[in-house]
Amino acid sequence: MDLKLNPNNFLKHLQNLTESFKYNDQDIYYINVYSQKQNGKYVPIAAPGEGIACVDDSARAVILALEIYESFADKESLEQAEKWLTFLEYMQDKKGYISNFIDSPKGQKKFGIPSSYKGGVWWSARAKWAWAKAYRITKEKKYLDLYFKTKITENYENNVASILLIAGLEISERENRLYLEKLLERIISCRSKRGYFLHAKSAPLHLWAYHELEAVAKSAGLLGNKETLRKLCEATVDSLASDVINNGFYFEYLSRDKSEINPYCVSPLIRGIYELNILDKKEKYQKLLHKCFDWFEKMYDPVTGTCFDWVHGEKIASDCGAEASIEAGFSYLKKLKLSS
Repeated sequence: MDLKLNPNNFLKHLQNLTESFKYNDQDIYYINVYSQKQNGKYVPIAAPGEGIACVDDSARAVILALEIYESFADKESLEQAEKWLTFLEYMQDKKGYISNFIDSPKGQKKFGIPSSYKGGVWWSARAKWAWAKAYRITKEKKYLDLYFKTKITENYENNVASILLIAGLEISERENRLYLEKLLERIISCRSKRGYFLHAKSAPLHLWAYHELEAVAKSAGLLGNKETLRKLCEATVDSLASDVINNGFYFEYLSRDKSEINPYCVSPLIRGIYELNILDKKEKYQKLLHKCFDWFEKMYDPVTGTCFDWVHGEKIASDCGAEASIEAGFSYLKKLKLSS
C-alpha cells in the first residue's frame, strides 16, 4: 500500500474512537481518550477519575486533520476536522472559559479536578491553536471569534506560551503583533547556560510539550531577526535535542527520567527540528529526524493509525489511546513530507 495515497490512514484509529451526542439539535463529535484491545479489536475505555473525552485530545486531532488536508488536499480530513471542532465549541462557555473533560456519552462536563476546570491553560491554548488553524484554512469567521473569545485563568510556562505563539502565527495578520512579540521574547530570553530553551527558570524540563523549538523556528523572519532566531534554535538542537535523541529520549530531561516515554515526548522535537530544517537545511537535522522516526517503528502502525501509549525500557504498553495516535500521526506526516 502506498501510504502517500492514503493520508487519511493516520485518522483511522481516532475515527474509530469517535462517538457523538446531540446538543441543541446539533451532533457533537468527541474522541474517547483511551482504548484497549479486546477480542482482537480496540475498544474505548475511560480515563480513571477524569472522563471519556477531552479538549486536549480533540484540539490536537483537529490540527492533525487540518495538516493532512493542507498537505494532501484530502477533503475527508477537512470534514473530520470540522466534526471534531463541534466538541471544542461545546466545551466553551458563554464567558469564553473552556473545560477539558466530559464524563458521560451524553456530554456531561467534568469540573473540579486538576485535568478539567474552567479556563485551564493546556486545553485552552490547544483549542486556540485548533481554531486559529481552522480559521486560516476555512476562513469561517466563527472560528476566529471562538479564538479571541477564549479566556485563560492562570499563569503559564513557556511550553504553553509556545502553543499560544504557534496559534497566533496561524493568523498573524489578525492577531496583535505586540502580543506575539512578547510571547516570543519571553521564550527566547529563558534559556539554560548551555543555550537551550527552558519551560521556566528552575522548573522541570519535560520533553512532552517541548514546543519552544517549533514556536521560535516558525517565528524566524516573521517576528524577529531570522538569523538570530535560527542560531538560538540551532543551539537548542545542539545542546538539548541531540543529547535527548542520541540517548534514546527522556520523559524529563534534567533528572534523565526515562519512565514511560510516550509519543508526545518525541513528536514536539520532530516538529521543531523539521521547522528548523526548513529555515536551514542541514544533514545533522535530517539525521536527527530519522532517528526520531525510527523510534516510532515499534510503536505506530500508519495503516491503522494505532500507536502504543508508552515504552519503558523493553516494555511497551498494550493500550492505544488518542494522544499517542495523534502525536504519531504528526510525526509520520512530517516523515512523508521530508521524504517528498
